[in-house]
Amino acid sequence: ESRSTQGNLVFNLYEDRSDSNSFVLYERWVDAAAHKDHLDRKSTVDLDAQLKNMTAQTPEIFLLRDRIAD
Repeated sequence: ESRSTQGNLVFNLYEDRSDSNSFVLYERWVDAAAHKDHLDRKSTVDLDAQLKNMTAQTPEIFLLRDRIAD
């Protein structure tokens, strides 16, 4: 569902080759508003709640932003 959400450019889940219990979710959005819309969707909120019950530790989240030229 996230991949088909308006404003999504990339939404891929990768398994760490050295640790099959470790994953990286890589997302790209056209802008901050599209990302916020994704985070506010019921399906995203529900998935985040499910993941909190399934993971051994709190996921690390890194938000990167493209540098905007002056």
